[in-house]
Amino acid sequence: MPKTCCVDSCLSRRSDFVYHRFPVTDPERLRQWLFTLGMDPNTPVHVVSKIFVCQKHFQPDDYLETDSCVRRRGPMLKITAVPTECVDDLFSVRFKRKVVTPSDQPAAISKHLVELLIS
Repeated sequence: MPKTCCVDSCLSRRSDFVYHRFPVTDPERLRQWLFTLGMDPNTPVHVVSKIFVCQKHFQPDDYLETDSCVRRRGPMLKITAVPTECVDDLFSVRFKRKVVTPSDQPAAISKHLVELLIS
């Protein structure tokens, strides 16, 4: 099964894209990713460990710059990287959805995420 991006409005399924796993071993950074992506901060680790965020949602300076850090699967993210690119625009403009606020988060788990977990 090809990897897909868990951002609701992102349709990335390209095999030449780099897909990043959620930082499940770093609780604070995981919380930041979930908040930024409008997902429930209480989403279980076993759920987020099965989904990905594609390279379109990271800035170039989110990546380590040395050639020695480019692995077989692509460049590595810095430990401070949080997906920010195209997240607000895609949620608020492309699908006419409001940007998720902290009070909206429990109801904001993406439909795409649920479909991935069911299949």
